Amino acid sequence: MIKTPSGLKYQNDKNIGGAPIKIGQTIRLNYMVALSKEDLIHATNLIDSSEARDPILIKVGDGSLLQGLEEGIIGMSKGDTRIFEIPPHLAFGKRGIPGIIPENATLYVEINISTKSS
Repeated sequence: MIKTPSGLKYQNDKNIGGAPIKIGQTIRLNYMVALSKEDLIHATNLIDSSEARDPILIKVGDGSLLQGLEEGIIGMSKGDTRIFEIPPHLAFGKRGIPGIIPENATLYVEINISTKSS
């Protein structure tokens, strides 16, 4: 895994190598979120997933994603899949989400960029 200065870790699972995503672009992405890498790899005990729904549409850099994901998707391109290990300070931190995500939880997230447009 690659570790950034912020503490975010990621691994390219599938790298197509097209034009890199930039701040301000609107993209569609699929995701899976888990509390352990094993659960993410086996797609079990997922906290959330877009797999049963349409991909979500986001504008990169507008603050709609967790800080760790905002940082991590820069440089990905259409068709790429990346697995993230997001430390608490780049996710939900001390607050967590009661009943769903514990306080100070590290999140494991898989992102696939399904389409992108500017």
